[in-house]
Amino acid sequence: MNSSAESGHDGRIRAEFTERAEAFATAPGITDGQALKVLLEISEAGGEDTVLDVACGAGVVVCAFAALVKRATGIDITPAMIDRARCLQEEKRCRNVAWEVGDSRCLPYADGAFSIVVTRYSFHHIEQPELTLREMARVCAPSGKVIVADVCASSDAGRAATFNAMERLRDPSHVRTLAEVELTGLFANVGLQNMCSARYFLEFSLRDLVQHSSAAAADIARVEQMVRAQVGVREPAFPVRQVNGELVVVYPILVLAGTKAA
Repeated sequence: MNSSAESGHDGRIRAEFTERAEAFATAPGITDGQALKVLLEISEAGGEDTVLDVACGAGVVVCAFAALVKRATGIDITPAMIDRARCLQEEKRCRNVAWEVGDSRCLPYADGAFSIVVTRYSFHHIEQPELTLREMARVCAPSGKVIVADVCASSDAGRAATFNAMERLRDPSHVRTLAEVELTGLFANVGLQNMCSARYFLEFSLRDLVQHSSAAAADIARVEQMVRAQVGVREPAFPVRQVNGELVVVYPILVLAGTKAA
């Protein structure tokens, strides 16, 4: 990776996720069993499958697949995340897994190397998600599955822009959350077929969101203001509800799967 890339968005990703590696690895939204179940079910993974998790983070998805498949591999741009993934591997006693530090835009694998290629909660961090999706499709075997799970933005451009502005303040590595029509369009652009989808929601208290943010105090204050502004709004930019006196931000998750042509 050249120095200009390191000082740009790639550098922001590495810095953010190096600092948050431990918190990210144990966050309820990452380890949520029901969310993992949705991913495993839509994959239809079996004992002969080989799985690649792109932007694998702390290895939670890889270790979940490892219990079902022949081999599972994780790749991530942040070395600290791969280190944390290896720790999880030892905790889970997974032996059929492998890890690599690498770039999702140029995956170091042969064409058709995996029967299932997945990424979770990564696309909103990627500046050119179609490049990553093309690489995912390239390394997927014919008739194999490519799966993306991520936060889904509103189809209304104004509401989506407000949500993305809040997320960029909270998380400096955030680029843009895609609407469902955008993600399905990317799947079609790279030749993936027979798309199917699943949905679920993740909820985070405003207190937890700001507590685990590395943003400056002024940006945190702005995030809190933007979240409070959504309470009681008929068509909010993002769902916010009150639970036991606390504000809770609701993140709608879309899981989209497509098949590579035979």
